[in-house]
Amino acid sequence: MEEAYTVTGEAEGGHGPVVVEVTMEGDQITGIEVVEEQETDYLGPPAFEELIPQIIDAQSTEGIDAVSGATASSEALFEAVDEALDKAE
Repeated sequence: MEEAYTVTGEAEGGHGPVVVEVTMEGDQITGIEVVEEQETDYLGPPAFEELIPQIIDAQSTEGIDAVSGATASSEALFEAVDEALDKAE
C-alpha cells in the first residue's frame, strides 16, 4: 500500500481564497478538505459538500457540473483541487 500524502491548492472564490488539502495515496484521491474559505454560508459550504464526493468518485474535476447558484464557489473548488493535483504529479 502506498504512503498517503497531502497536497495543497488555492484559488480565488467569490469572496476570497478557497484553500484545499487533497489527500493522495499514489495517484488516487482519497480525501479533500476545504481548509480556508470565505464563501457565502448558504452557497459555498453546501456546494463543497456536494462536489467533494463527486470529485473523489471521478478522481478528477473533469465533467463535474458546478452547483447551480454557487458557480463561483464551485469553480474555485475545481481550480484549487486541480492546482493541488498538478503539484501531486
